[in-house]
Amino acid sequence: MLRIDESAKNRFKACKTLARNLGPEMVKKFAKVLRWLNAYACHEGKLTTRVTLYLDFAPYSFGIVWERKDTDGNWKHWFIGGLIYHGPHDNGGDGGAPTLSVNLTPHHGWSVHT
Repeated sequence: MLRIDESAKNRFKACKTLARNLGPEMVKKFAKVLRWLNAYACHEGKLTTRVTLYLDFAPYSFGIVWERKDTDGNWKHWFIGGLIYHGPHDNGGDGGAPTLSVNLTPHHGWSVHT
């Protein structure tokens, strides 16, 4: 299951607004990456895996934690990453501020980094 941490709910709303303001193609891109994260969260079963978006320092971006439920019923970190918004503000993901995240080719929109 894909979850939005309480700390990130306003950021999530801001991202939806940004996507709408950038046009239908960006809305599709944002929805597509969210569907992918949700599908990934459920790939072993909704009751044993989950993905949570939380507030990140980069604009319109999120930290991500993937978790698995162990045999004792406790959630354990599986791996972490980010759902990073790239665009003109970071030269499409050249590694510089404000995202400090790299894409192999310039990108405008959200991408998952692990």
